[in-house]
Amino acid sequence: MREAFPVSVANPSYPYLTHDSLAGRDNEQAIPWTTRPELFEGLPDSDCLSILSTARRRDIPRRGVIFQAGDPNKKIFLLTEGRVKVAQVSKDGNETVMWLNVPGQIIGSLDVTEGAVSSAATAMQKCTVLVWDLPAFEANLDRFPLLFGNVMSILAWQTRELSCRVCEISTEGFVSRLAHVLIRLTSQIGRRVNGDFELDITQETLAQMTAVNHFTVNRQVSDWKKEGLLVPRKNTIVIRDLPGLKRLCQQLGPSPSLGGN
Repeated sequence: MREAFPVSVANPSYPYLTHDSLAGRDNEQAIPWTTRPELFEGLPDSDCLSILSTARRRDIPRRGVIFQAGDPNKKIFLLTEGRVKVAQVSKDGNETVMWLNVPGQIIGSLDVTEGAVSSAATAMQKCTVLVWDLPAFEANLDRFPLLFGNVMSILAWQTRELSCRVCEISTEGFVSRLAHVLIRLTSQIGRRVNGDFELDITQETLAQMTAVNHFTVNRQVSDWKKEGLLVPRKNTIVIRDLPGLKRLCQQLGPSPSLGGN
């Protein structure tokens, strides 16, 4: 069962970030990331701090629900620590994981129009997010044209990526879908260790990302282990032969997208 926000996190009076709370002795201490998010691409640090000062910070426990399908679209979330999965929810309540968010990425959609959220976001590990109420974020868009341009760019990527995931699930066979997902994850969340790529992901999540059950993923992973392509471990997949996995993808057919955010 998913864990809800602790009361202290869900409290709407949770303190807003201020210039004083973000400021340090230098800009590296002042900005809460090591790689500038696409949302703030091209913006000077002073503008970033001004935008950040209108957000509030929330700490989210592992498996904490950030938002659910049907929630009012009244907030913008930026992940600064941890990892989040975003799933598209069908009318019958089934979830298909569309992508995983890593620090620096917007969680869910940046569509700044009123309405209900059609996806669900859940923390895969302990996370920290920055949250803007929609009116505050819209005010920043009016004030900073570069921010508006970045939002349009991210919206275009989200629309294209969602279309690609739906097309992939609808038209490709399972083996092809799983291979393409693993390649994408290698570039998005892969950690290089002794020439291999470690992915902190469960087979259950891979099943959700490929629209099959856990047992189907387990059988295919076992087959690829015998072929030397990967090694499954607890909550981790180790890619041993990435070129081999890519050759397999070429044999199975191209994916609509193999890129990351």
